Amino acid sequence: MNITLSLDEECINYYNGNNTPRSYFGSLSLADAFNDRNHKLRIVHPTDVYKKNNLICSNRIFSYDKILGFNEIKRNSYLSGDVFFIYGLGEDKENLKKSKKFIDYLNLLENQYFKILNNAESTSYEFKPNQKKLNFPWIPHFKVKSKNDLEELILEGEKIIAKPSIGCASRGIIYLSNKEDIERIDNINDYLYERFIHAEEERRYIFLNNELIIKRKMRKSGSPGNEIVVDVNLFEGDNAEINIAREVMKKIGMFYGAVDF
Repeated sequence: MNITLSLDEECINYYNGNNTPRSYFGSLSLADAFNDRNHKLRIVHPTDVYKKNNLICSNRIFSYDKILGFNEIKRNSYLSGDVFFIYGLGEDKENLKKSKKFIDYLNLLENQYFKILNNAESTSYEFKPNQKKLNFPWIPHFKVKSKNDLEELILEGEKIIAKPSIGCASRGIIYLSNKEDIERIDNINDYLYERFIHAEEERRYIFLNNELIIKRKMRKSGSPGNEIVVDVNLFEGDNAEINIAREVMKKIGMFYGAVDF
């Protein structure tokens, strides 16, 4: 099949021969898996994707083949194929507007591919304010409209985690515990503001086509907002968490996704 995969710039640079240490292996493993199954693989970066005449195009399109290697094959070209597998959303660029545009383009892109995984509706929940509309036990969050709101919360004794509205792997997270920290916020609307809850362990349940395929726990260490992963293990899982995770996946309809606790 003709597969298009959205990956972050780190992966594209790596395939281009930049041998800097890799920090995120999942996307590279996914690309290798498609190659191992002899699919015709194309790779794009989400921030390269744009709309022209109601069609979705990309500034750059790369091919990746185990024999022919990694090559840029097209520029400013129309996107089409059998499957578009959404993995990266452009979070590595930390440009909320471009990542949000990419998500918004998926409705049109569904007309250019036989299948989008995850589909446009499911992927819209990667925008954190959309998630909060669902009735699940989320971390408590604050409605913040200005930096003054943040100052008042901090004066009341709140410690806050500012999370980019679209993000992953802890990119761009800011811990707010005093007025000086607030100055690190450029655009107040680019973040979701959650109550800081101390936890050294994150438990993740990963689903593929409604099947729970991986249960893993990860231990972190370090100051809030700057934690590093120190240990990752598979585990049996918690039944109550598994039930919630299944309901989340059922509600949002993701083909591939994960729920964290």
